[in-house]
Amino acid sequence: MQQHLVLWGSIGTDRKALLAIYLEEEKNQVVIHAFPKDQADDNLQNQLFAWKNGASFDFSKNDLVWYVDANGESILPREVRVDKPEIIQRVQDTWGKLLMSSKLFKVCKEEIVLHKLFVTSSQAYSQELWNKTTDLWKKYSNMFRDQELTWEQKELLKAEVDETFEVLKAEKRKSVDEDKAQSKVLIKEFEKQIENQKSLLIYPEEWPKIHDELRKIHGELKTSPLKMQDKKAFFDKIDEIYQSLKSYKKTQNATHTRERLDKLGKILNGIETTLEKDKISLAQQQEKIAFYTKGKNSGSSWGGLLESIQQRITEKEAKVADIKKTISELEHRLKPKVKNEDTSEKGEEASPE
Repeated sequence: MQQHLVLWGSIGTDRKALLAIYLEEEKNQVVIHAFPKDQADDNLQNQLFAWKNGASFDFSKNDLVWYVDANGESILPREVRVDKPEIIQRVQDTWGKLLMSSKLFKVCKEEIVLHKLFVTSSQAYSQELWNKTTDLWKKYSNMFRDQELTWEQKELLKAEVDETFEVLKAEKRKSVDEDKAQSKVLIKEFEKQIENQKSLLIYPEEWPKIHDELRKIHGELKTSPLKMQDKKAFFDKIDEIYQSLKSYKKTQNATHTRERLDKLGKILNGIETTLEKDKISLAQQQEKIAFYTKGKNSGSSWGGLLESIQQRITEKEAKVADIKKTISELEHRLKPKVKNEDTSEKGEEASPE
């Protein structure tokens, strides 16, 4: 953008002069220095044209100077005219846009600096702060695209935005490291709890407590900040313990049933043995009675003598029938469990929920 102008014009009524014009953005004014033609020798002209292209020049010794409001209708005072007014009009439009962009840049610079200060002071990463920084950069880029900001202004804002992103990235890395450290502690704690419950499986009296603890650990895992893949690994371990617990219970039930069947079988054999002896004893007594009465009494009228034996036989037969019925029920209950044990376990819900 053209910052310095050097062109011929006149001051007053018809006094020819070489004019040096420049914009002071901070003061929002245009400065005009006039050098009468009789002073504008080749050496001065060369110095001013070098200044126009970026060289320095000392204007302090020049007395013909005007200060004009850059936002006025014209950047030239009434007593100053130029040979090419179209250049002044073009530059005035350009400088007007520059002043406007400078104001916008100042507002944007204060905005991004304040945001960066807030990000730095927060000392914590958040997606909200990251999104806010991204939105600010999008806004500045759009302003540059719409020519509301210059390329230099956009680059200065970009430097502030980049520094803000670097602060956020550093906080994010710090947050990630802290989360990892916290996760390691939680993982060790959950591993310890689960292994402890697993070690208690061999104690049947602990089974009700194991079931309750598994449910408790399951709930704590759900609300923990661990990653889902870590949670799933623990959920699988809990399911394994729960399945083992169910298997232990089934094995214990089957064992108890078999032990009961074994005891009932022994009792049945004992009763049947004594029952057979009672029947033999009864038959022998009946034969004796028939012998001594020479067949006149078969023993039916000797009920008092044989009643106690007959009563024992009747009681034992009832016990035998009752035991056989119980054995049949236990065998019926046991056979499906043994036969379908693997299938039923697979079909049951493993989670302690």
